[in-house]
Amino acid sequence: MNTAGRVALTQATLSAIPVHLSIVVCLSPWAVMCRVAWEVVCRPKELGGLAIIDLRRFGLALRLRWDWVRKVDPNRTWIDLPSSSDKATRALFVQQP
Repeated sequence: MNTAGRVALTQATLSAIPVHLSIVVCLSPWAVMCRVAWEVVCRPKELGGLAIIDLRRFGLALRLRWDWVRKVDPNRTWIDLPSSSDKATRALFVQQP
């Protein structure tokens, strides 16, 4: 594998670790905001950022998707696992009349 391939693989692996952690747990604001200018870091590289995803938003989106899948497809094997929804996720997922 050439150098560019190794760099891409390393970046993908290192960015997947916090993403998968944010799926399972709702990260505290301290863990997400700890001395990082997320507005700058999350920008695309062309705009001076590092192209890192916003973990708060991405984690919320993933937890919302789990709640949605739990509702529309109750035959999934993991459906009986406890839900890790936080207040924000539940508030966004509430059914509107």
